[in-house]
Amino acid sequence: MDVWKFLKSVFIRTNKNWKLIVVEFITSLIMIPIIILGIVIPVILIVIPVVQGNFEAEDFIPFFLNPDNLIFILPAFFFFLIFALASLILWAFVAGGIRASLLENILKEKRFDLNTFMAYSKKFFGRMVGLWILIGLIYFGIFVVLGGISYLILLFCLNLSETSEVCAILTGVFSGFIIFFVFMVVGFLMGIFLAIANTYLIVEDAEVVKSMKGSFRFIKNNPGHTFLVVLLLVVIGFGVTFIYSLITMPITMIPYIGALFSFALIPVQMGINLYIVLFSTTAYLMLYLWKRKKLTSDFQTSTTPEKTM
Repeated sequence: MDVWKFLKSVFIRTNKNWKLIVVEFITSLIMIPIIILGIVIPVILIVIPVVQGNFEAEDFIPFFLNPDNLIFILPAFFFFLIFALASLILWAFVAGGIRASLLENILKEKRFDLNTFMAYSKKFFGRMVGLWILIGLIYFGIFVVLGGISYLILLFCLNLSETSEVCAILTGVFSGFIIFFVFMVVGFLMGIFLAIANTYLIVEDAEVVKSMKGSFRFIKNNPGHTFLVVLLLVVIGFGVTFIYSLITMPITMIPYIGALFSFALIPVQMGINLYIVLFSTTAYLMLYLWKRKKLTSDFQTSTTPEKTM
């Protein structure tokens, strides 16, 4: 793989589809109040009885463990789940349309069309939600397993502390670090798996389980190029964030003015983040298409472009 040609092609293709960034931006503006409500309402439902009960700080955790307080905890969790699912559904609806529109542009040079975008969003919406939920459940299952292991280690450390507190502390800290590291690595790998599965689902017009199998097979057959692209995207993401911080930090640190300036820069920062998201989505699509021989070694399509007005 010629890394420079690949990045250049992804950059050009991302810029050609700048309208999709606008779609992402509008979607984000809709999601922000949904997420805020999903956090604020559950917090209010829990905080009000805590405040009225004159709880001390040390009583806060026992409050959640008390079965009598389920009348407050369950509605809070229910509201959080509703708003979380609403955010998931909205972003999944848009994600399918974005990837399908990018695919049409890469292979057929079709320009963005809102009606076509909506048609693709409706077509892939159900499968995108199903894919995300299924992978999320798998990750949650891994979390439960690691949590169970952590609990067993905790019991072991408590018994060990009766004979040697130092060994118990060292064992607990070291084991906790390993479990946390494993959880983060698994999360990182699951993120890569999901990115390829999303791409496979759109390109191959596949079902959920087939997309997961296809993602696993693609990564297994192309580990070098897959992780090279991931590394490039991570470096680019950190690099852009670092440069942005260096440019804005001198002004944002000024008392009063800095706070106002930071608030004014929120749309700019959102735009940069969304550009990186679209850039990454384009990169995974072009990697997959290149490996499937639908793009040449220069990451160009041999398909004759459709004429557009």
